[in-house]
Amino acid sequence: MAETSPAIYRLLDRPEGPADRANFFIRAHSDGRVLHVELSLDYMRTSLAALAAYSPLSLVTRSVTYPTTDANGRPQQASGSIVAPGVTSNKSFAIICYQHPTQVLRRHSPSHFCVLDDQISWELASLMSAAGFIVVSADYPGMGVNLDTHPYCHSSLANSVIDLISAATNMLAEVATNVQWNGRVYLMGYSEGGYATMVTAKAMQLQHPGRFDVRKVYCLDAPHALSETMRDVMLNADTNYSAPYFLPFFIAGYESVYTNMPEFGFERCIKTNAGGYADFAVRL
Repeated sequence: MAETSPAIYRLLDRPEGPADRANFFIRAHSDGRVLHVELSLDYMRTSLAALAAYSPLSLVTRSVTYPTTDANGRPQQASGSIVAPGVTSNKSFAIICYQHPTQVLRRHSPSHFCVLDDQISWELASLMSAAGFIVVSADYPGMGVNLDTHPYCHSSLANSVIDLISAATNMLAEVATNVQWNGRVYLMGYSEGGYATMVTAKAMQLQHPGRFDVRKVYCLDAPHALSETMRDVMLNADTNYSAPYFLPFFIAGYESVYTNMPEFGFERCIKTNAGGYADFAVRL
C-alpha cells in the first residue's frame, strides 16, 4: 500500500468498535494491499467542525484567475481554488493537486467554494489542507471564469492543472506569507478528475522533466479507456444510466479541439431538440 501521511491516517483510520457517524465522515481500512475508503456525503457535510479536533490549523482560502493555454496552444484565462493551512510561523507544505469529477453547473466549480456541490470538492480540499497540505483545484476550461467549451476528458486538461501550480504559489507568497511550498507535489482525482490527474502526470513527465517533484499519483475510477471501455458503456447504456451527460459532454469537448473532424460534429451526433435541452444549457 502506498505510503500515507500520519496526519491523513488520523483523519482516515476506522475507529474501534461501531463507527460514530456523527464524528467520522471518512472511514478507511487496509487489507494489506489496498486502502478502502468510505465517504458519506450526508454526514460529511454535518461534520466539518470535526476538523478542528484533528488539526489546530486554520485555513486560508482563495480563488485565483490565471493564464493558461487550450488544446491548440491558444492563450485563455482559467480559474481555480487554493486552500492552505493558516500558520503564524514559517512552515513548508507539499501541494496536493486535486482534480474534481465531472461538473455540469458552473456555480459548483472549485473556485466558488460551494457547499452544495454534490462532488464535495470544497469539503475534501478542507480535509486535506487541515491535515497539512496546500490544496489546489483547477476549475478546468469551460468552468469557473472560462466560457470556452469544456474539453471533456481531453489531455489538454493538464495545462490548466500545471499552470495553476505556478499561479497558486505566486499568490500564496502574497496572501499567506508564512506558508511555503516544499517543492513536493501529489496528484489526485476522481472520475473525470482521475483522467485529468493521469494526463497531468504524463505531461509533467514528458513536457516538464525535472520541474516537479511528484511523489504520488492517484487516478481514481477514471475513464482511462475512452475508445474501449467507455465506448462500450455508452453504446450499451439505457435510460437508467446515471451519467447521461457523458457522451454529449465528450462530443462537444472533442469537437472544440478537433475542429477539422466532422465525426465530432455535435449537431451530427446529438439530438438537440430534446425536451429541456435548451433550458438546461441556459442555466449553465
